Parts: sequence; C-alpha cells; structure tokens
Amino acid sequence: MARRITLRADELAGFRAAVIACSPADDREPCERLLGQIASLESQASMASPDSELTFAPPAGTEALARRALENLRAKPLRRRFKREPASSTERRRARL
Repeated sequence: MARRITLRADELAGFRAAVIACSPADDREPCERLLGQIASLESQASMASPDSELTFAPPAGTEALARRALENLRAKPLRRRFKREPASSTERRRARL
C-alpha cells in the first residue's frame, strides 16, 4: 500500500512541476496518472486556504515518482557560489555607492 503524502495547498503547483521534472522521458504513464490526481487535488485546494493541508495516496505504480518529486520540491536551493560582477564601469560605480 502506498504511503500517504501531505502537501500544503500552495505547494501543489510546485509539486506538479517537480513531478514533470522527475519523470523519466521513456515512462510517461505514471507521470500522467499522478498529474491527474494532482489536478483533482488542485480543484479541492481552490476552495481552501493556501496553508491548508491536503493528504493523498499516490496511485498504484507512482509512489517512487511522487517521493522523488516531493524530495525535489522540498530540497533547499543551492546558494550562489560566486558574486556576480557588474557588467560595465557605470554599474561598478553604482555598486560602490
């Protein structure tokens, strides 16, 4: 039995994007089934507050994809390693001010 996943209503759009990004190109069926369930959740969430929680069990055969997408969604973005240098001398002067 699939473990349940809990998302806030305002995370659904990001989760949908993560599902698409994490889905292998050669196996689209699990992605399509999971996206169908997300669409159903989004219709429920449209009537809820953004911080309300929605809990669901991924459809059969989509749990691994759902877990990867959830990890992708919740991963902290990488910090920038290098400070961007201004493009022109005018911008350098502005940066010093």
